[in-house]
Amino acid sequence: MERIQRAGFKVAGLKITTSNTQAINEGSIGIAWNDFFSKNIFAKIPNKIDDRIYAVYSNFEEGFSEDNMDKKYDLIIGCKVSDFTGLPKWLSSAEVPEQEYAKFVAIGNLPRAVLKTWEEIWESDIPKNNTFDFEVYSEKSQKGNNSEVDVYVGVN
Repeated sequence: MERIQRAGFKVAGLKITTSNTQAINEGSIGIAWNDFFSKNIFAKIPNKIDDRIYAVYSNFEEGFSEDNMDKKYDLIIGCKVSDFTGLPKWLSSAEVPEQEYAKFVAIGNLPRAVLKTWEEIWESDIPKNNTFDFEVYSEKSQKGNNSEVDVYVGVN
């Protein structure tokens, strides 16, 4: 883990509101990923800056913590965009602010490697600020057992 300052950026994509309880018991996040790919959302996002896919977590309900699994948050699975011009109304957008992040790298077979990294984050004592967290899926995330995903957690 390293602490870094990241510039803000815009993201657009498919949005769900969920909780960790729903993610575990109902598979809400897995269903959202399936929808993203099966509905070819990537191709429908205008003004993409690059080919990376972002999973952005935000709007954490007050009292959200790894110990309070029922608190809600938003997840947008999408792309970094230059602006929101021409964005279809059924897609969502967010502006991720510049802030300090703790950066982790999930390594291994997906999605298990990312889930394991989040477990390590929840068990750590990093001072999370519950504003914006995100995962970045680049070409490195397509390498089977050697896949890599960057995970950024907003910190105080």
